[in-house]
Amino acid sequence: MPRRDAPVRRTKIVATIGPASDEPATLAAMAAAGMNVARVPLAHGTTEDALARIERVRAAVPHVGILADLPGPKIRSAPFAAGGVVLEARSTVELVTAAPGELSRGDRIGVADPELVGCLEPGDRVAIGDGGIALEVVGTGDGRATAEVRSGGMVQGRPGITATGARITLRTPTPEDLDRMAALAAAEVEAVAASFVRSARDIEELRAVAGDAPPMIVAKIETAEAAGDLDAIIDAADGVMVARGDLGVRLPLEDVPHIQKQIIHAAVRYGRPVITATQML
Repeated sequence: MPRRDAPVRRTKIVATIGPASDEPATLAAMAAAGMNVARVPLAHGTTEDALARIERVRAAVPHVGILADLPGPKIRSAPFAAGGVVLEARSTVELVTAAPGELSRGDRIGVADPELVGCLEPGDRVAIGDGGIALEVVGTGDGRATAEVRSGGMVQGRPGITATGARITLRTPTPEDLDRMAALAAAEVEAVAASFVRSARDIEELRAVAGDAPPMIVAKIETAEAAGDLDAIIDAADGVMVARGDLGVRLPLEDVPHIQKQIIHAAVRYGRPVITATQML
């Protein structure tokens, strides 16, 4: 037992579970080291894969809570060839709607969304992956957008593509998110994180499909719209997550420290738990 005068640890640790931490011994060691909540992302793999991982966590560390993380809408590129390519700063690249089976190249990137390319306008910023690679649209026409690489680097696989601009909207929660929410509620997970929340309505949609005993709904604040409607979202949600990485892609980087502090203060004011992602730390 802790000493009577020992400080109470009010800050808890949320640890993301993936293939590297699936083994019971690893999970037990993580719990012994201080893991309070296991985050199970659904961005990769099927809902059935995630439910199986949740059961493995419960069997290994039954006292640890489960936070299932819905992927939300995600636009990805067409795949790059094995080994990837390097996008050089100040080079030019075309963004086009990906054709079936098409590979992305260093001078031509396929976008796996039929609407995004048509929404782009000169001056729009486009981030690839976690935002380390940044493009700026300099021209459009003939079903493509021409962009200059402002910040280059290696790109491989099927990285996410994020574009700024009020014209570019993604529906959230997606129909897949709603189906997953129903399955996660039936599995009685403790909490579900909603990605790319834009308004309190998004939280209400998820709650409506979660049944009579819904899990906690954690709103991930990672869009400009969410930052602008913070009070209503926090009021509707059971908790919030400061998603610094995506905020930094969608907002000017110099604004992110101020906004993340505003999120934390607002959550405390409403008496909501707030999770800060490791990129913030």
